[in-house]
Amino acid sequence: MIRSLTLPRPGTVVTFGYLWRDEAKAGHDRPLKGRPCLVMGVRCKDGVVQAALVAITHTPQMDDAMLEMPGSFQKAAGLDGATNYVVVGECNLVTWPAGDQPPMTAIGQVPLGFFSDVQKGLLRVRDQQRLRVVDRGHVRARAPRRSRSR
Repeated sequence: MIRSLTLPRPGTVVTFGYLWRDEAKAGHDRPLKGRPCLVMGVRCKDGVVQAALVAITHTPQMDDAMLEMPGSFQKAAGLDGATNYVVVGECNLVTWPAGDQPPMTAIGQVPLGFFSDVQKGLLRVRDQQRLRVVDRGHVRARAPRRSRSR
């Protein structure tokens, strides 16, 4: 089921313009293509929502930590039947909604157990000081405001 998000939720698979660290280091400020991503965390401070996303790819990366997504999870995650890997060696931090990006669209969900495995992988890489973060928080779009009933 594809739907636009009012607020990203951890464990949701979304389509998004993920910017690889190598692309950012090469001077790109926009991704070369959109891809499925897994929302890992969301925080809100002073009305600004920031989400942490990790990429999902068909291509294993030699230098990145990654987890192969079991085939039985792929349909629920909204992915095709080809082998998919969740990259835990890097992440994007994005302000939500990202005003200069196409909308983030939910395409599926991963099971809690697999989400927990991805979290553990991210923490392991972070603890080894190998986590590469692309902070795309330069876009200062605000979260949608809730209307107040009077």
